[in-house]
Amino acid sequence: ELLLCAHAVATGENNKLQDSLAKAMERSPELTEAVLCLSRGSPDSEAVLPPIALAHLAAPRRRPSEEEHEGMAGAGVPLFSSVQLETILYHNQFSLPNVNPNAAPIEVTNDLFRSGLWLLPAFLNHSCLPNVQRLIVWDCLFLRASRDLVAGEELFECYIETLQPVARRRASLESYGIRSCNCERCLFEGMVLKPDEVQHVMEEAQRVKSNSTADPAEVASLAEAAAEAAEATVAVSLERGLIEGGLPKLPGMPLPATPLSAHRMAMLREGFETCTDEAEEQALLRQSKLFRLLLASLANV
Repeated sequence: ELLLCAHAVATGENNKLQDSLAKAMERSPELTEAVLCLSRGSPDSEAVLPPIALAHLAAPRRRPSEEEHEGMAGAGVPLFSSVQLETILYHNQFSLPNVNPNAAPIEVTNDLFRSGLWLLPAFLNHSCLPNVQRLIVWDCLFLRASRDLVAGEELFECYIETLQPVARRRASLESYGIRSCNCERCLFEGMVLKPDEVQHVMEEAQRVKSNSTADPAEVASLAEAAAEAAEATVAVSLERGLIEGGLPKLPGMPLPATPLSAHRMAMLREGFETCTDEAEEQALLRQSKLFRLLLASLANV
């Protein structure tokens, strides 16, 4: 479901984006006030919301309402520095998409050299288990719900690469001023996957990557073995965590009423056996979702 569409304040090459933003701000005190309310990576910089309507945040180039304009009347354009803009862009800009139409399927990656600033989406907080998906087309940013939402539920974006272990995610978030992410996913993963188990999986993956001089067939065999070992580690850890209990609830991912053993789950997932009843079928469905979420944390190690 489409939640919102926002127009950019500025887009372009990274080395020119700050100048484009400054020019846009110089033309409008309302816009300048809104930009200066964006996060600069500290709690103090996130304490004030801009005194303008959400519609103006979504479409910052439109003419402000009379009430908004009167609220800023006589104030002139607030002063700002290049250091402020640099910090604001660092914490709030989104990379533009880089589309490769020649790939099958079409590849869409982040452009490392071009970005943009969208006001309303920049106010979304972070979660490693976001409930929205972002799509950028030209200078428009669309947010769609990634799962069913309830009225009044806060929208969460993910600031970083999600396909990495919790320790790496937390380290990446430090540059955004987030010292320790305690979202549901991080808490769940931290309780289920032990650091030494994750470290062993990472070491095995690195061993395969560093073996570039080996025969391609041997490398493929090693990669398959490492992937199977990672799956087994996640399955056993998940079984242990579910049996021990006390795991936090994840949005849209209820825990199985009766956990399956790692062996039983593997037999059912591979089709060697079938579920005995609806209860086991539901347990398999729920546990499989949790399994895939945990395994995704090891996808890019």
